[in-house]
Amino acid sequence: CSVELVGRDLLANDRVAVLEMIDEGEPTNLVSFPGFVNPANGTTPSRFILGLPVAGKPGEYALYWGRSPFSSWNIQLGSFILHGPDYFGNHTFSLGEPSTLTLQGVGLLRTDGLVLVASPLECESAVNLSRRIRVTGWCSAGTGICNPSSIGIGGVSSFYMLGEASAAVDIGLIPRFALCWESGTARDDDEASQFVVALGTLALVGPMIPADGPRLWTCTLGVGCMVAVRGYDLAAED
Repeated sequence: CSVELVGRDLLANDRVAVLEMIDEGEPTNLVSFPGFVNPANGTTPSRFILGLPVAGKPGEYALYWGRSPFSSWNIQLGSFILHGPDYFGNHTFSLGEPSTLTLQGVGLLRTDGLVLVASPLECESAVNLSRRIRVTGWCSAGTGICNPSSIGIGGVSSFYMLGEASAAVDIGLIPRFALCWESGTARDDDEASQFVVALGTLALVGPMIPADGPRLWTCTLGVGCMVAVRGYDLAAED
C-alpha cells in the first residue's frame, strides 16, 4: 500500500497518517493494523509506503499530511478507503451437503480468491500449493482456489458457492483449516503477497479419507465385520 502526492517543496522527512473518523467527520486516533505502517515516512518527498495490511476493519478513514515537528495532524488530504472482507470467524460445514459462504466488506471483487490451509493455521506470504487443502467437490481441484460466484452491489458482499464436499484428506482428528483471502488486484501487483489475510477457520463435519487414498474394506462370510471410520463430529445416528 502506497500513497503518491503532488505538491511543491515536499521534503523527505514529511509524513502521512491514516486516522479514524468520528460521526461528525473529525479525525481521532491513528489506526493500527497488522502489517500497516502508520504514520509513514516518505521514501521520496512524494511517495509514502504504508506497508502490507493483513487485517483490519474495511471502510473509510482520513488521510493526513504533516511536517516535522509533528505536533498535530491538521492537513487533511482526503479519504483513505481500506478494501477487503470483514473477519469471518469460525464455521463448520458438513460433507455431502451444499456449502455456501458469504463475506461482507468493502470493494470486494469477482476476481478475489480464498484457499483453505492446513496446519499450521496461518495465512502467510505466497501460500503454496503444498499447504492448500483440496476438498473433493469444492472449488478448483487443481489450485484449491475459490472465487466468488457473485458480488453484491457496490462490492459490499461476495457470495461463494463452494460446492458439495464429498471427501477431505485425513490430516488428524480435527480437520480445521485456516481460511485465507487474497484480493483480485494482488495478482497484478508484483509487490503484493498472496493469501496473507486470515478470515477465520472452517471445520468439516464427516468422515475423512486417509492421506494415502481410499482404503479397501473387506469382510468374510461367517466372520464378524466392523468398519472403523475417522472423522470430525461423527454422531451415533450417522
